[in-house]
Amino acid sequence: MKKPATEPKADRVVSIALSVLVHAAIVGALLWGWWEYRTPKSAPDTLAIQATLDNTPQRVHAAQPPKPTPPVSAPAAAAPPAPAPSPQDDQAQLQQQQQARERAAAEAAKLAAAQQAAAQQAAAQQAAKLAAQQAAQKAEQQAAQLAATQHASAEKAAAEHEAAVKAATERVARAARAAREAREQAQREAKLAAERKAREQAQLKAKQDATREAQLLAQQLKAEQAEQQRAADLQRQMQAEEHLDALESSPEKAEYLSLIQARISRAWIRPASAQPGVKCTVHLTQIPGGEITHVAVQGCNGDEAVRQSVQTAAYRASPLPAPPDPALFDPNITVTFAPDQ
Repeated sequence: MKKPATEPKADRVVSIALSVLVHAAIVGALLWGWWEYRTPKSAPDTLAIQATLDNTPQRVHAAQPPKPTPPVSAPAAAAPPAPAPSPQDDQAQLQQQQQARERAAAEAAKLAAAQQAAAQQAAAQQAAKLAAQQAAQKAEQQAAQLAATQHASAEKAAAEHEAAVKAATERVARAARAAREAREQAQREAKLAAERKAREQAQLKAKQDATREAQLLAQQLKAEQAEQQRAADLQRQMQAEEHLDALESSPEKAEYLSLIQARISRAWIRPASAQPGVKCTVHLTQIPGGEITHVAVQGCNGDEAVRQSVQTAAYRASPLPAPPDPALFDPNITVTFAPDQ
């Protein structure tokens, strides 16, 4: 697996360490140049003059500068011979030698001071150089420590990143596996639900078909029963009509009508205007039980008072007598009212 975030960070650590080292070297060089510029240059070494004094005033065991020779004039051809030294000249020579020795001692002291200053300057330069080297070493160590720390941090961050990526990958894998299992479970449940729904639909269709067939059978049976009932009713009606036709001409029918006529005649109150031989046709409407609901008097040979009295008598005759045969009952009956016959 690539780690794009870790390698650039290590490169940055190395770059920082190199930059620190370069800057430390530059600072050391600047400090060394500044010290060289500020420190005065020492005079070149000269030969030390060493002199020893002898008790003999005539001898000087040291190299002394030659006495100045007076200039020779041009016209003179040769110098005259020197005169013999006198005691005063010896005293002066001793004084000159003493002064020379003092000058030589002063020069030696001055030279020793210069050498000491040069040694101190060299020691200071060496100390500055050593301090610069130590500073550079310290900076290099700090840079190395910083680089090591950053490298360890980078390695730790890389390890943590790799662990996080691995954990995330595992979580994604688990989530994908759970999603796949859930999808497969949902598919199985959907398939079972579809199969169960198909069975229920098949059962419902079979039930509906059975119900429809039962309804058809019931309708057929009902139709057959209705047809049988109609046939039976028709048969009974035909038999009733035949029986009624037979009753119409039977003595029972005449007897039933005679009973109704006699009931109306007994209830009739003859009016004063009625003439002998009153005869009227009376139409009666009755309900089961013989109760009269309507009376119409027609074809009467009497006046209005006679017709009214006949109608009143018919209502008074209610309820009418029951027929000897129930088949003779007719809601609409027409009788002839003739009380004088």
